[in-house]
Amino acid sequence: MNILKKIIGWTLITTSFVFMSTIALLATVTFLYPDLLTIGWYDEITESVRDLLKNTEIIYAVIDFFIIFFIISLFLYFAGKKIINKDFSVHTYIIVFLIFVLIGTSLQSYIISKKYAGLTIPFNGEENESNIPNQYKDILDEYINNGSVGVQMAISTPENQWITSSGFADCDKTKKITNDDLFMIGSVTKVYTAVAILKLYEDGKIQLDDEISDFLPQNIIKNIANGDKITVRQLLNHTSGLKNYVYITYKGWEDGSIKYLSAEENIAYIYNLPADFEPGSAFNYSNSNYLLLGIILKNVTKEASAYDAINQIILQPFDLNHTFADSEKKVNVEGCKIKEDTNNAYNVSSIDFNAVGGVDMTDGGMISNAKDVLIFFNLLVKGEILKPETFNLMQTWVTPEYPNVENRTQYLGYGLGLTKIKTDNLTGIGHYGMVYSFNSLVYYFPEKETTIVILNNTHSPKIEGVHMGNNIYNKL
Repeated sequence: MNILKKIIGWTLITTSFVFMSTIALLATVTFLYPDLLTIGWYDEITESVRDLLKNTEIIYAVIDFFIIFFIISLFLYFAGKKIINKDFSVHTYIIVFLIFVLIGTSLQSYIISKKYAGLTIPFNGEENESNIPNQYKDILDEYINNGSVGVQMAISTPENQWITSSGFADCDKTKKITNDDLFMIGSVTKVYTAVAILKLYEDGKIQLDDEISDFLPQNIIKNIANGDKITVRQLLNHTSGLKNYVYITYKGWEDGSIKYLSAEENIAYIYNLPADFEPGSAFNYSNSNYLLLGIILKNVTKEASAYDAINQIILQPFDLNHTFADSEKKVNVEGCKIKEDTNNAYNVSSIDFNAVGGVDMTDGGMISNAKDVLIFFNLLVKGEILKPETFNLMQTWVTPEYPNVENRTQYLGYGLGLTKIKTDNLTGIGHYGMVYSFNSLVYYFPEKETTIVILNNTHSPKIEGVHMGNNIYNKL
């Protein structure tokens, strides 16, 4: 009987210590670091907790909860002490409590530093135009001198980071562009979509060689070519053989009749069309692949939308507060086209918005600025978002059969949401993006440990030549 009493007593005392330690850790994270509430089982209540903590009455209720938990812990402690007839000094109780807190805090700090280091990485660079090296200013000048209305650029090297902008945010050239202005980033969106899918892969919720029929409804699977054969990997690296819906809708881009549609409505354009090839047998860049990946994101995460999934998986945990996966968010920069006969710019923003602004347009609909894209991509290449082995998977290249064009970058391969390019002197990984007027790029060059982001709000053949050319990279 004495042994049983000791077991019960010590169990109650130990439980009280664990409860006290847990209270300390919960209180610290809840009130001081709410953005870290994506760890472990908190993942399901992250958004609710953030919203609740904006309400003062709720905060008082949470404090009451902690007080009640504290009283229960004290009760367990004294009940256990009474049962085993052992008198602990207050000093002993405090010392043991602090040991538990120290162990818990150390473990918490280790998890945060290893898994969520990106949350604490700021942009520690120059935003002062006068401090930016001349060769980087020359890149902006090349865009402006070739007719660009406005351009934004961010660059990071081992020595520093810089962000700058030049030109105007409107086609009439009355409003100067700023470093905080938001652009459509076009197909750079595909990198975010691919990373979100690969986070699900890391969590064991999806396998790359799973057939997409495991995650998509039958009304889609039965209407797309080889719907029962295509795998997730083949969507990511454009080897599915599916037609590119943009080739069907592009006439509407040109004549202005393009309709504002959701991803599921746009994917219907390829229903009942034959495949370009058998899945896995060739490469063909198709935006349709990334619309389907968005629908998979939505279905696997059970979020209300694919954009909500990207917000939960990437944007919120990594504090990308100026990047938006949101069909209701609009850019504050106009998209411009150049009339070749007059060189005047005219506003085509509505065409861009209708083309990729719909719900869950995960092939090209996201919005950001150069600074935020730079932060995201540097976190990615430094292994802060994906595990190193997963990031290596992104660099499993399929070689496209594109002809080399003089003075333009050479495509060496397409991976899982990344492209590999060769310039005159460098090899980089990243992605280009284009809508109707907006164009973007983000590339990291390992030889120089340098990342460049350019967002431009104007399209013309001359500007496209600059954007896709080697010369901007020769200045790095």
